Amino acid sequence: MQQDRDELLRAMYEEYQGTLRRATKNYGVPDGYVDDIVQETFVAYFSHYSLEWTDAQKKAMLMTILKNKCTDYFRRNKHYDCVSMDTEVFDETDVLSQYVTSDTLEKILVDETLREVRETIMNMKDDWREIAVLHLIEQRPLSEVCQILDLKSSVCRMRLSRIRKYLRERFNSKRYHP
Repeated sequence: MQQDRDELLRAMYEEYQGTLRRATKNYGVPDGYVDDIVQETFVAYFSHYSLEWTDAQKKAMLMTILKNKCTDYFRRNKHYDCVSMDTEVFDETDVLSQYVTSDTLEKILVDETLREVRETIMNMKDDWREIAVLHLIEQRPLSEVCQILDLKSSVCRMRLSRIRKYLRERFNSKRYHP
C-alpha cells in the first residue's frame, strides 16, 4: 500500500512539477525560491488532499496552493508597495486590481462544466439540439428560432422548456451550477 502511494506521489510530482515551476516564475518569484515554493506546494497537497482525485482536480488544487504559497512569499518579503491613503486621488480599486487574480480552481471547474454542457447538448436528439444551439448557445430570439426551424411558437417553447428541464436535472444531480 505504501509502495502504491509512493508511486502515485512520484508520478504526480513528475507530471506537474514543470507546470508549477513555470507558474511560480510567472507570478514573479525569484529563481532561487521557485524550487522551495514548488516543494512546499506538493507537501501541502500530500498532507491534506487525496491522491485519488481526477487529474483536473489535482492540477486545480495544486495551482490554488501554489498561488497561496506565492502570496505568502511576497507577504513575507514585503513585495507589495505601501500605498498612502492620505491623498485625494486614492482609488482603492486600482490598487486592489493589481494584486487580485482569478481563482484557478474556479476557472477549471467552469471550463469543465461548459465542456460537459456542450457535450450534453451535442448528444441530444436532433430536434432538441437545433433549438438548444440556436437559442441557448447562439442566443437568438425564440421567434427567429421558430422561423429558422419552421416550427410553431408553442412547439418551440415546449421543446425549449423540456431542454431546460433536462439540463437542470442533469447538472443539479452532479451539483453543477451552469
